[in-house]
Amino acid sequence: MADKMTRRTFMKGAAVMAAAASLSGMLAGCGESTDLYADASGVNNWADLQGIKMRVTSVGSVSYTDGSFYIVPKIEIRNDGVLSVQINPTKGSFKVLLDRKAELVPDSASMKAIENSKDLKPIATQNVARGSKASGCICVKGKSVSTFDRLQIIYYPMASDKTTYLRCTINANEV
Repeated sequence: MADKMTRRTFMKGAAVMAAAASLSGMLAGCGESTDLYADASGVNNWADLQGIKMRVTSVGSVSYTDGSFYIVPKIEIRNDGVLSVQINPTKGSFKVLLDRKAELVPDSASMKAIENSKDLKPIATQNVARGSKASGCICVKGKSVSTFDRLQIIYYPMASDKTTYLRCTINANEV
């Protein structure tokens, strides 16, 4: 037999639901980050996020007397996951952090600096299907950073989603 719902029962239930909803919002603000990510430390170590893998195989750098510098990591992306992933170096797929202070992103001008190199192949804009891989270099330009202890290369499999990423941390002595 079904219970009869009175106005009073309905109001109690609504109050309990409202309290639960407001409490869950407060707890979400106090909790850990909701980012989904994978880390790797050092050259040639894989960051693996549900079958999407990234590693940095080498890092080069050049600095100039005017205080500007280029950092050129060679990256390999493997997709053993379910969906295809995007690579677009000048449209938000990558970011380089120096000591978590300076944030550098590849742009058309910095990527052009390696286009004509016989030793450095820029990573191409592409979709990497399941079971496929891609490799190549990104190039970022910075200024006014004389030294750094470590750098982080961050790859966003979906450039529009900055909460899902793979991150490789490289110490300066490996550059």
